[in-house]
Amino acid sequence: NTGYILLATVVERVSGMSFPEFMQERIFGPLGMTHTTVKYAQGEIVPGRAVGYIPDEDGRWREARDLGGSAGAGGIYTTAEDMARWFDNWTDGIVGGPAAYAAITTSAILANGDTTGYGLGMGVREMGGLTLYTHTGGDVAHRTWFGYLPELDAGVWVSSNNGTFPTGAGADVLRAFYGDRMEPEEEDDEEEPEEVTWPEERLEAVAGEWIAEAAGLRLTFDVEDGRLYAEAAGDRRAMILTSDSTMTPRGAEDAELTWHFEPDGSVEAGTLVQGQQAMDLARLEVDPPTRDALIALEGRYYSEELELIVDVRVDDDEEDGEPGLSLVLPTGDTVELDAVGASTFEGPFPYQSVEFERIPNGSPSGFTAGNGRTKGVFFRRW
Repeated sequence: NTGYILLATVVERVSGMSFPEFMQERIFGPLGMTHTTVKYAQGEIVPGRAVGYIPDEDGRWREARDLGGSAGAGGIYTTAEDMARWFDNWTDGIVGGPAAYAAITTSAILANGDTTGYGLGMGVREMGGLTLYTHTGGDVAHRTWFGYLPELDAGVWVSSNNGTFPTGAGADVLRAFYGDRMEPEEEDDEEEPEEVTWPEERLEAVAGEWIAEAAGLRLTFDVEDGRLYAEAAGDRRAMILTSDSTMTPRGAEDAELTWHFEPDGSVEAGTLVQGQQAMDLARLEVDPPTRDALIALEGRYYSEELELIVDVRVDDDEEDGEPGLSLVLPTGDTVELDAVGASTFEGPFPYQSVEFERIPNGSPSGFTAGNGRTKGVFFRRW
């Protein structure tokens, strides 16, 4: 995302126009996309927009603002009719022409000869024997899936203002419309195979807290009514068992988890594969820090990189009275953190990973914050 945001800045400096002006003059206008715009600043009013919603901790819906400053990587508001005009450009080539589309849809090649399955801004893969150009999009409270089948000159665009909407549903919609033109997924596709089942003790062996360090992702597994569920960042999904050691989240079949069971049936390690990235999973078992240990971390911290001040504060949980650590932002918003180590904590995006650094006497000198997209942002103790 950062790369495309920087490219938008390049466009502005070269063209002498703001990015929204450039997009209107060079892209939206020529294609007749009269109800499409780039949101350029937080709080900007977009007439007719679909407000985004996300669930709160109690399961009730609340409005949520998308990220500001995302022009170049996102922030485009459009309509179904305008997207149809953008689809048409894949064959008409009014904007960009053959050279641009060749760059967008040609998969990059790595030094070892492997292809990435990704061109300049578009995924390139196969679906049902047909070429598929595809991409997902997501912000705080909006989700989008795009898929185009060049052999059929047809495609699907799915967009939602539900922040928990599973974008994987877009592929299901595409197959629902054009499946009769595709090869069947399996030779026995007409007869759906029975779902694999595990004994209760094997499900319970997986239950608990897990962490994928590479992505700063924390997963919680629990068993309910004989079925395993996984929750990550507030999104809880049933797990579909695919073998005696593998499973995939319902509605997110592009992710697969493999558990490395010991001979006695216990499990302390796993592997999460999503897209083309494989990440180790480790069990998370941590004794909660004492109140005194948390109080020692309290104070004001400053990130020179972000020009941001946050306060670290100890609060007592209203339900169980246990002490917890929170980040208090300049807006007054509070980010609650969960301990995953003596100096390591996790919270909601973008503070999914918070690790305190200490000087030799044990006092904190600062902390680094990050998530799956950004790592190592340092906050110095003020």
